[in-house]
Amino acid sequence: MNMNISAIDEVALRRMLPAPDRCRAIRLRAGVSLARVGEDVGVTGQAILWWETGRSEPRAEHLAAYVAVLAGLEGATTP
Repeated sequence: MNMNISAIDEVALRRMLPAPDRCRAIRLRAGVSLARVGEDVGVTGQAILWWETGRSEPRAEHLAAYVAVLAGLEGATTP
């Protein structure tokens, strides 16, 4: 997925992105693997691991998809 987003949209999405440890907690609570989230976002499971540990951050072209996946996973696990 190659998305060109404006600087304003990127800033808004970064504000919506949970902290790395929260991203990991959302994924684990939903019971979804690193590889599966990576597939949905268009990156490797290793990239997701790096994001979840704070080693790196999503590039702009993957940011919207990652935020959407996390929101979906969080919504799926919230009663």
